[in-house]
Amino acid sequence: MTTKTYHMNFTLGDPSADGHGMKEEFHITANHSVKEINAAVKQFETETKFKISNWAEEYEDSSLPSEDVDDLVELGFITDKENIPGIAAWEDDYSFAGANGYTTFILDVIVKHYIPDFEWENYEISNEKTLDCLDGNGYGLFSL
Repeated sequence: MTTKTYHMNFTLGDPSADGHGMKEEFHITANHSVKEINAAVKQFETETKFKISNWAEEYEDSSLPSEDVDDLVELGFITDKENIPGIAAWEDDYSFAGANGYTTFILDVIVKHYIPDFEWENYEISNEKTLDCLDGNGYGLFSL
């Protein structure tokens, strides 16, 4: 078991709340740095001409195009089209299994391709509690 000493966070969805306003925040711990992970994704995008930001870009579209899956198989990123990490697959229909599935796909398929010993996991701050007097307040502070 590798020690995961790097803590990082990111938000998927609409972090600026200027569209549908739905988002999910992630906190992960990993055995490689933000710089190394960013470099792996940049290398992927440069070498393959894919942009990860183009996947699941449109509202309510969580699909991974089947032609992209075929290309990723040909390029050696995916070895089994039936068991792709983070993807729910039915015949030639591939969808990210929610925000966690998207994260799993990017980290386990793309990043691990360039950093084979890469390990990560979601984490929560163990003593974090909800401040009930503020939780859910301020609805009017946010506008579409």
